[in-house]
Amino acid sequence: MIRMRNTGKIRLAVQLLSVVLAIWGLLENIQVTVALVFVTTVLAGPFFCGWICPMGTLQDLMGRLNKRKKLKMPRYVHKYLIFTRYLLWGLMFGLGFDLMHTLLKMDARADLNGILSGKQMSLSVYVIIATYAAISYFFERPFCNYFCLQGAQYGLIGILRPFRITRNKLLCVDCKQCDKVCPMNNELSKVDFSKSLHCINCLRCVESCPKKGALAFKSPPISANQLILYLVAVALCISVYVGMFSNHAMKEERVTKEVVLPSVVESSSEESFIGDPSENNEYSSGLKDGFYTGEAIGFRGLVVVGVTIENGSITGVEVVSHREDRRWYMRAIGVIPNAIIQAQSADVDSVTGATYSSNAIINGAKEALEKAMKAD
Repeated sequence: MIRMRNTGKIRLAVQLLSVVLAIWGLLENIQVTVALVFVTTVLAGPFFCGWICPMGTLQDLMGRLNKRKKLKMPRYVHKYLIFTRYLLWGLMFGLGFDLMHTLLKMDARADLNGILSGKQMSLSVYVIIATYAAISYFFERPFCNYFCLQGAQYGLIGILRPFRITRNKLLCVDCKQCDKVCPMNNELSKVDFSKSLHCINCLRCVESCPKKGALAFKSPPISANQLILYLVAVALCISVYVGMFSNHAMKEERVTKEVVLPSVVESSSEESFIGDPSENNEYSSGLKDGFYTGEAIGFRGLVVVGVTIENGSITGVEVVSHREDRRWYMRAIGVIPNAIIQAQSADVDSVTGATYSSNAIINGAKEALEKAMKAD
């Protein structure tokens, strides 16, 4: 059971710490962190959204600057708009990869994480984030409420969570203070416990409640059958996650260990290079034999690329390590290394729909080739 008057200060400290972790790349790209967030969400709902997410922190900080009463979306409008993020989430996974890529490019949460991790972003990304920040000065958490794809996913994962904010009807004085302070525009005063998929567990309602014991974060009374259902749901979710993670890890290991040889010809323009590669080799007079590595920033962080030089020519290109999303990465790895080998140059085109991963492989290869030129 959680009920603290200093919850707001503790949450702010955790939020600021999470921003620092995001800058270090320790927030979403570390497998253990992802697993902990997943299990926590299954058991207690989207704590990530209320306590950890940098985009949520940005919106909260902007709201703190406005000392006046915040505006709220009228409930007769809000009750329909809340489905927007679930519709976008469904479209993202239901209508194919290209639409998913387009939607994620407009995802302010993912974009802000990219900026914090040091990735170069387009001007439109900064405009999108600045727009949501400006709106947050007047409305609480506009992005979280209606457009966050990750928030929609966490809400659905935590739909059967056993731990929730609960209301004691006997102690409640019906002041509706909990409804007034909720940044997600929920009406806790009308229910025994929070049922909303939008609840981010910020605990502002618990902290502001004037009646001690009326609100608390705990497991509401449940029957034995409900408990069994919760445990089965948790076990099923964890099993699915572990299965997906293990399968993903094995495929990633196979891909990252593969060295692409020049016998396989494929390029982004689906054209083959004609003639002796050495004729097009801009490094033909200076590359030293050996294996060299270069680094570049992809969509999810650092990508390390290895290049093999034999007899002064590029004979192999491989990705040594990366944290890219598999779908985008597979598009790039299936084209870029072969194109570099055939061109005997890293000046090749990126793959449409996998620009970040493509550019990371290309730039990493360029850095490796520069080392090969300078080698003694």
